[in-house]
Amino acid sequence: MSNAVTAAHTAYMLDGNDGEWLERLTELMGPMLSRGRGLLGYRWRRSADGGVRVGELYVAGGKPGDEEMLRELIANLDTTRASLAYGAPYSFRSLSEIAQEHPTLSDLTDDRDMQRIAHDREVVDFEMLRVDESDGRGWMFTVLRTEVGGIVAPRRALWDRVRAHIAAGARLRMRLAKPDLDGAGAVYDPTSGRLDVNSSEMRTKARRRRLLELIEARRHAEELAEKNPLEAMDLWQGLVDGRWSLLDVVDTDGRAFTVLKENPLQVRSRAALSERERQVAFLVGRGHHVKLVAYELGLTASTVRSQLRSALRKLNLEDRSALCRLVADMSQAGAATRVEDVGVLALAKAPLKIPESLTDAEREVAQLVYKGLTNGDIARTRSTTTHTVANQLATIYRKLDISSRDELMQCLAGSGESFMS
Repeated sequence: MSNAVTAAHTAYMLDGNDGEWLERLTELMGPMLSRGRGLLGYRWRRSADGGVRVGELYVAGGKPGDEEMLRELIANLDTTRASLAYGAPYSFRSLSEIAQEHPTLSDLTDDRDMQRIAHDREVVDFEMLRVDESDGRGWMFTVLRTEVGGIVAPRRALWDRVRAHIAAGARLRMRLAKPDLDGAGAVYDPTSGRLDVNSSEMRTKARRRRLLELIEARRHAEELAEKNPLEAMDLWQGLVDGRWSLLDVVDTDGRAFTVLKENPLQVRSRAALSERERQVAFLVGRGHHVKLVAYELGLTASTVRSQLRSALRKLNLEDRSALCRLVADMSQAGAATRVEDVGVLALAKAPLKIPESLTDAEREVAQLVYKGLTNGDIARTRSTTTHTVANQLATIYRKLDISSRDELMQCLAGSGESFMS
């Protein structure tokens, strides 16, 4: 039976292309998210003129012609509406909620495009579950509504959590070519109860114990999903320690494992922020509240608050409202302030692509180089010598047919062609 936990699991399916992944999610989420009028899932991208372009689009429920209706509505968006729907800070909101915050859009019933295109089809409002990627791209799951209204808190909380897993799953699909055990930070065999930890970060007794607790909580979420979906989703956070995703993998011999794969939210910034500060400030700046950010990153709320205070101080901002306003200002078409100018926050253009030809040790060295660490820093981090690090880098260069740190960073950041590039 379909439930929110099943939808979260589906987000981590790595087989098939992006269109097939989107279609599976839309079909699965449709009966749960739809208010009786249908759900549309699609890929979107902001265009240079401030508008929005739509890629693959799938419909669950609804009526014939709904796809054409939505495509026409989006094609007719002016830059203000496009910025509010696809750039303003939010994760799950109704169009009427967004419109109420803008004086020229306060009444959707007076919107001429809505009247001309949607009202005859008994659609007067939308709920929009948005998943952002880099460079003004992302995924959207749009609920068609026959009445104007907001989203009640339990519904918003539940689907905000599912959205966190969709975002993590989308990143993981960009990082990994296939679901397997290679490069896993840890591998858990549910049959024997054995946990093999490969990542040096997770080898302490406390972290091993915590990881086993998270794996058990994730299993319990499946049992609880039908009875109490929100409580079930609370058990399975979006990431582990802001860096790892848990997912199920079936090996070549048919055995099922739960694996830990590196999958951090990569945020770039010219300001001198730590990786954790960048992650927290970006999500808060996108309109996510502290509790949701804690869920998305797999951190405690107190850690999120501490990281946010530090980031705000470094960015010379008074509070989270100021951060949201700054991000909102930059999201508007034609805004004078750019992310690059103030060094605030933007998603990295693509999650790191770690070549499969590298060993675990070489992968870790490559990642530390990408973070800007020197050979000495890497040696101290990995409790080894600079000579060993230099040898490992030389091997990495040889395997990848490159000759410098800059080339390595370009290699790790490369993701190939993507939607309407």
